Amino acid sequence: MKRIRESEPPMDGFVAHRLAVEAEAEYRHWEQLVSSIFIKAVLAHDREKIIELADAAAFFKGKLSDEYAHDPIRYKLLKLNTGSLVRKARTIKEIATAIEYRNKEDAKAGYPNLRRLCKQIGVRVRASQIRKK
Repeated sequence: MKRIRESEPPMDGFVAHRLAVEAEAEYRHWEQLVSSIFIKAVLAHDREKIIELADAAAFFKGKLSDEYAHDPIRYKLLKLNTGSLVRKARTIKEIATAIEYRNKEDAKAGYPNLRRLCKQIGVRVRASQIRKK
């Protein structure tokens, strides 16, 4: 299997797919952990633990949903930034591909608006390698 180096441009959709796989793996980890805690509490007849889980579910109700639905770009950037524990710097093109950013005018200018949003949210942007002809 060919290894993709950091300096090589990503294949179209490759970054988005990789991020989706990482998010799915993290979701499965937390799903397994919470399910395990709940099943152990049920088997042990631990009413306090079950109520604690219910209180946590009530606390997070509505907080983990699309609170930035009115601004989907910011929401996707936030999810990208918090999607994995390792926050490595990505090129602006990789970020645009991952969040499916389709502003052609901004792309022609080097994504200045997307760079500004990344700076506001705290997404690390690696310097792009610009090749002059």
